[in-house]
Amino acid sequence: MIFLFFLLFPSVSSYGFVTYDFATDMQQLNETRQNDECFFNASEITTVTIEQWPTNCTEVWSIAKFTSRSSEIPYDKLKNTFKTLSVLRGAMRIENTTFTNLSFFGKLRRINNIKRLVTSITDNNNLKNANVLFSLSYTYPNAPIQIVNNPQLDVSALCENINYENFAEMYVYNNLKDCGETLHNPYQLFYLVIGCVGTNFTSSNIGNYANCTSLFGDTEITGTTGLENFSVLSKVKNITGRVNIHDTSFENLSFFGSVERMKGNKNETNFNLHDNPNLTRLGMDSLNYLYNVDAWFVFNISNNHPEFCLTMEEMQFFTSSNIYINKFEAKFCDITTRKDGEKVCIYNTLATLDNNCPHVMGNILVASGDENDTQKLSSVKYIYGSLAIVNTSLTDLSFLGNLTNVAVLGDTSPALQLISNPQLDNVYIPNLQYPFSPGPHRVVIRDNAPGLFPDTISCLTYENQIKSYVFYDGADCYGDSGIVEETENSSRTPNYPMFLLLYFTYFL
Repeated sequence: MIFLFFLLFPSVSSYGFVTYDFATDMQQLNETRQNDECFFNASEITTVTIEQWPTNCTEVWSIAKFTSRSSEIPYDKLKNTFKTLSVLRGAMRIENTTFTNLSFFGKLRRINNIKRLVTSITDNNNLKNANVLFSLSYTYPNAPIQIVNNPQLDVSALCENINYENFAEMYVYNNLKDCGETLHNPYQLFYLVIGCVGTNFTSSNIGNYANCTSLFGDTEITGTTGLENFSVLSKVKNITGRVNIHDTSFENLSFFGSVERMKGNKNETNFNLHDNPNLTRLGMDSLNYLYNVDAWFVFNISNNHPEFCLTMEEMQFFTSSNIYINKFEAKFCDITTRKDGEKVCIYNTLATLDNNCPHVMGNILVASGDENDTQKLSSVKYIYGSLAIVNTSLTDLSFLGNLTNVAVLGDTSPALQLISNPQLDNVYIPNLQYPFSPGPHRVVIRDNAPGLFPDTISCLTYENQIKSYVFYDGADCYGDSGIVEETENSSRTPNYPMFLLLYFTYFL
């Protein structure tokens, strides 16, 4: 099936969507070269330059670009020249040729694109068979790939190809068959769709995007009014690239209510929601997947309406996602029911808390005299507030066996505090991960049983378990009392390479 979308193009190269410059790309590729004899630096492959191809090499450093002039090369010559090539260290570009197939790459199995150069298969009017693409593996994915304007080429099989699941910038458009909306593996959550190129959306151009199911590239919405104009984006399910929404009059982002997946492609702020003075709700109710191939999915919510709030479900999703938070200026919405119907309890005191509460809203305090009521917390999975256990005679936290997350919004209290419990010598909480607070520390542990963490490795092990830095007895796990503030992130994990190094140093 062919989808025809109205597109607004960014600045582009001669073909397709993505800008590239051969001289710059070749300079970068030259930095990775390890073998002068297997290096091909011609700007395109023609009847003349093909004679320079290192035919004895199975691995070649090259930007292998085929153009209309490449079409003059006899097929047998192509086949004989590339018959030994198994690894291309660089990129492939096939643009404006009359090739009907790419079978002359008989043994090509892998592209090692360490500089993440653009791969381009565009404007090939006769190309019917590109099966080599479906068998290729990529050592360094997440480079831009565009397969565009090949009217006889069926590339729908790419949607089911595991080799392409980590590519964030993938432009597949206007071929005989494009990818469509296909999920090849629900566990991998690979979602490859054709779509529209992101731009600076305005009230005047938004109508051009009425049929888009996916947005690729940077998307910006600023200085606009009239939420109803943006309802044309209600079909969008997948966003790949940075999203920046600022200085609008929006009260929510309900026009993105169908968005299920957001995928970052740069180590920058991937979702930036700031300076929207009327914004009180998020409204992206279908969002269930955030991903960045290279790093954390970076999130920023700041300087919106003072009453901007997140629901329990939204915060539950964010704290279970692989995200890095710059700022998270929000509070919990005053909503005490859930769409899934699970029980929600409002915390006043531990003595009055209902039994069998999987979700608790409020700042829970377990203090001296509350020890006999701690079993009321045995069913709790999520706390929308903080948890402080202070001045008790508890020896362990086994009553928190089901606790999955603790998240604070609206103040700077630590998410978890374990303070002045002189007999507490076991703080293991088996299911707790990624506790969150916008304050300087997420987990504070001090003045409990002597030797709770007898050495650095035991403290780091605990950090590894809960996926959070720990402020222990006034310092970090290394004994540094000048620990940097942790306000910038929720799901950022500790330094696990250093953890492993220390582990092997101590025990092996």
